[in-house]
Order: sequence, then C-alpha cells, then structure tokens
Amino acid sequence: MPLIKSKSEKAFKHNVSAEVKAGKPVKQAVAIAYSEKRAASSKKAGGQLTTKTRKLLPKSDFGLPGERKYPMPDRAHAANAKARATQAVKAGKLSESSKSKIDAKANKILEKKSSGGSTKKIKNW
Repeated sequence: MPLIKSKSEKAFKHNVSAEVKAGKPVKQAVAIAYSEKRAASSKKAGGQLTTKTRKLLPKSDFGLPGERKYPMPDRAHAANAKARATQAVKAGKLSESSKSKIDAKANKILEKKSSGGSTKKIKNW
C-alpha cells in the first residue's frame, strides 16, 4: 500500500501502521513515516492534499462536513478555507451562514497553541 505524503498526524499514523504491517521494525517504520512527512513539508511537495489524502480525512476536518468542502487538516488549509469562503460569498456561491460555519471551524484551528506554548491567531481576512 502506498504511503501518504501529508503533514497531518493521521497520515503519519497511517504510514507507521502500513510499514509495520509490511513487516518493518517499529523504529524503521517511524523513520520512514517522518521522511514522508518531511517530503510533504518541502516546497517540492507543496503540502497539497492529494485526492487520496483528502478522501482519508474525517468529515470533522472539513468546514462544511456534510458536503466535504473546505478541507482543513492544518493551519495553512484553514487560512485558505477562510479566504475561499469569503470569495465564494462575494460571488454569490455561498451563504453567509455557511461562511460563518467555515470561519468558526478555521478559527479553532488557527487559534490552537503553537509548539512554543503561545497562542497564535491569524487575523480574519
């Protein structure tokens, strides 16, 4: 089974599990999973969601879970979802109530504590 190139914790766990099932020692499986995570973080991978990775995301990772629209597996996608929702409202393709749901979900992700322990918040566009 191919490994998932993503920075998400879910993809990391999936990759470790896949490698262990393939018969590799746990330490080696973790090293391989970290390598895939680094590759997703590099400019070469762009941190983009592939169709396969998007399908693996739980509904709770979407701004509109019922429609599986506006994926937010990380901070960058959350900020992008807010921007796209604003554009969609201006174009008349999204209601204000849907936009507020997307913004609320994105704000939860954007306000999560960073590794330094301080709370980082990205200004509402």
